[in-house]
Amino acid sequence: MTRHTKPTAQLGRTARLALLTSAASLTAAAVGLAAASSAQAATSHDPFGRLDSLTASVSTTTMTAAGWAADPDALRRALIIEIRVDGRAVSRTTANIRRPDVAAAHHTGPVTGYKVTVRTGYGTHTVCALASNVGAGASVTLGCASRTIVDPNNPIGSISPVQVAGTKATITGWAFDPNSSKTALAAHTTVDGTSTVSVPANRAYAAVNTKYHISGGHQFVSVRTLTAGRHTVCAYAMNIGAGSANPQLGCATVTIGSTLTTNQKIAEDAARYVGYRYADGGASPATGFDCSGLTSYVYHEAADITLPHNAAGQAQLVRSLTQARALAGDLVFFHTSSGSVYHVAVYAGANKIYSAATPADGVRYQAIWSTAVTFGTVTHS
Repeated sequence: MTRHTKPTAQLGRTARLALLTSAASLTAAAVGLAAASSAQAATSHDPFGRLDSLTASVSTTTMTAAGWAADPDALRRALIIEIRVDGRAVSRTTANIRRPDVAAAHHTGPVTGYKVTVRTGYGTHTVCALASNVGAGASVTLGCASRTIVDPNNPIGSISPVQVAGTKATITGWAFDPNSSKTALAAHTTVDGTSTVSVPANRAYAAVNTKYHISGGHQFVSVRTLTAGRHTVCAYAMNIGAGSANPQLGCATVTIGSTLTTNQKIAEDAARYVGYRYADGGASPATGFDCSGLTSYVYHEAADITLPHNAAGQAQLVRSLTQARALAGDLVFFHTSSGSVYHVAVYAGANKIYSAATPADGVRYQAIWSTAVTFGTVTHS
């Protein structure tokens, strides 16, 4: 097992704030349109431009990306544009469409526009456009966007708010398949992504029948017995006949009462994310975590405690205590030789931590690797 013997640029978020600030435009969100302009380029020699639009076609299961790009080292040259779907290169085209608006605004040549259609299939997909560099500089991402193409042959439906009573969660919803609307589908419910139970969607539901002009029973009820703690429950409709998927009808997070202390809840929550990926600036299971992103997320989710997304900032809020008095769920701060905080983790007890340390490791349950650490708490004296 690799041990860190000194702070590195990969550890945590705080030590990299300056780099992250300067690179923020190059790590824009992958969902929604993200424009890259000359101000966003890492150097003045990089290409600049935009992904202006991404449109989806249900009938052809394709998406069409359109935008423009230019290179400051060759303003009149039509650039090569690479299109990636879900991170995979699928098409290359030339930005050879006339864009007088771009030429007037950015003093480029007359042809800077691109428009390319790629087949994605059904489902949610993220499409990115990249401009190939000319001369000095580096190729850049012009923008990314996500769109969903719904298979019209898939079942449709939804769930109602999940009801909790004691240790039982009642998941109620409805579903039908447009290819056989009179047939009662099977609905599968899951708890925390596993423990699948199948129930029939065969109960009468007049409102659905009236809205969709169908007949038969289409409501389902699934009662799940849960352990103490927080759980994610989901429901899926099982496709019949034509169709490409068993669509998710909805998910909900429910909490079953427990006698756990606040610290135990924090430690238990942190343990759930072992194995999740490391991501600079990440602060959720969806994006991945950096060091202070992990601690701020689990503190908020487990104990409704708000911590700044910054290791040094968290260190300023805690009450210091010795390791002997530290409880699982408290915070462990790692210091440079000058005393600055460069990393933070959730204490797991017995000299172990839950830590988002490096891109290679992701979130790990590991031993404290340094003696230059301090312990802090916001939950007990």
